[in-house]
Amino acid sequence: MVTGDYGLTAEAIARRIGLVTGKARVVTGEAMGHLTDAQLRQILHDPNSELVFARVAPEQKLRLVEAYNALGHVVAVTGDGVNDAPALRAAHIGIAMGMSGTDVAREAAGIVLIDDNFATIVSAIEQGRAVYQNIRKFMTYILSSNVPQIVPFLAMVVFKIPPTLTILQILAIDLGIDMLPALALGAELPEARIMQQPPRPKNKPLLDRGLLLRAYLFICMIEAIAGMAGFFLVWRSHGMRSPIFSASLQPFCLTPPIRLSLPFISRQLP
Repeated sequence: MVTGDYGLTAEAIARRIGLVTGKARVVTGEAMGHLTDAQLRQILHDPNSELVFARVAPEQKLRLVEAYNALGHVVAVTGDGVNDAPALRAAHIGIAMGMSGTDVAREAAGIVLIDDNFATIVSAIEQGRAVYQNIRKFMTYILSSNVPQIVPFLAMVVFKIPPTLTILQILAIDLGIDMLPALALGAELPEARIMQQPPRPKNKPLLDRGLLLRAYLFICMIEAIAGMAGFFLVWRSHGMRSPIFSASLQPFCLTPPIRLSLPFISRQLP
């Protein structure tokens, strides 16, 4: 918490809203003025300290934002007054109050809270995480259908079997079976414990190695094996020999016997 109020008032409000549960460390603007940038970053880097900054000036709020940026954090600042404008502009996400905020604060911020309710920020973060997870689910589902469509054509070449999928069936899969469930994945509600998950790194791409390995080496293989197994079971139910068994034994079969004709000299038996 960073505020211009007195330290005791700020600490009491922080405890009432649950921001501080243990022993709080109240740092005033006067004490902050005697700290170097390295000392300030050391205080902010301590994960066990519950910090409350009180009686801070506008330039000190900006200094805190810059210190958190130097530590590699994603900084979000909320404010409503003119003195919050520099920090709102320097933060990654500036959130101004829509009802009680000044025009300067609203112009400097990137987001304006219409209802002035901080709980709306938590709901927005939850929705943002849900959108991110739904996009990853959508991409995993779309990518996992590529290999099962290629395997039947490879099996047709290797095992000399009729085509398992026709062109119309592939179009039906791409336009119907793929798109409709994928659109439903994009509208999924947030998971139960999505807010208990730690923040993802800033440099983590949306399409990473873990998603590709899960889509191509795990889900794709299960779909391809299940699809081909169903095809061969239907093949066998119609009284045909398994093409896999026949193709696997074909290299080991002996060639047909060669009839040799030896030149015998016929002679009259007594």
